[in-house]
Amino acid sequence: MNKRQAKKKRKNLQSSYVRKTLLRTEVTDKGNTIYSIPASKVRDKEFKKMVRKANDRLRALEKAGLYEESREYRLVSHYAYSDPSGKGSIYNVNPEKDTIRFSTKLPTGQGFNKERAYMINTLRNFLNAQTSTVTGTKKAVNKAYNSFMKNQEVKGDLTEDDYRRLWKIYHDMGLRDKLDNQGYNAFMTLIKQTDLYKMNNEQIEAAMSYLENSEKVSEVGIVDDVLENMNIEENIQLAFVN
Repeated sequence: MNKRQAKKKRKNLQSSYVRKTLLRTEVTDKGNTIYSIPASKVRDKEFKKMVRKANDRLRALEKAGLYEESREYRLVSHYAYSDPSGKGSIYNVNPEKDTIRFSTKLPTGQGFNKERAYMINTLRNFLNAQTSTVTGTKKAVNKAYNSFMKNQEVKGDLTEDDYRRLWKIYHDMGLRDKLDNQGYNAFMTLIKQTDLYKMNNEQIEAAMSYLENSEKVSEVGIVDDVLENMNIEENIQLAFVN
């Protein structure tokens, strides 16, 4: 690494550095968690650094394909798309590129104190969260996968990639019908009634392929009909729950 490259690296590190005290929290006597430094004390320059660092993390999660796996990215996506005039107003959405970024504009003036505080604290919460980073998200997924395998008594060869794929199917089903509870109930009923955890690799692949391409689950929600079609089209042995 030559001097110019070293200087550029130092400059990049400095531009994304955020004072730890800005992210430090303390617990009050009543058990409430608050930030040590009030939002009103955060300077514009510090705010811009938080935005830059947060957007770098969003970009990294997108590049790694961890849209659904990262809880923080899901929250950003939820507010950016479902409440663009309210909480989503602090995000910039690019539909063509399918990307979301924190806004670089900070509300100013006496009438925007609450909006300013909300935006700063949202950035703080994001930066403090484990799943705002690629490494942290992968660790969280691995922990969830191991817990899932232990608690569900999976007898088939369900890999971590299969687990991530299942999670994506569930998330997509919820987005398609805009009713998370309906999507969740349909998904879990299908999982139980196909006895997915006891399938072999070929059956797991067939079941997940059907779920990924099935619009009936979200549009109609008739689980028995979907199961019947699965049995006919994929030749899967079903274990119906009486």
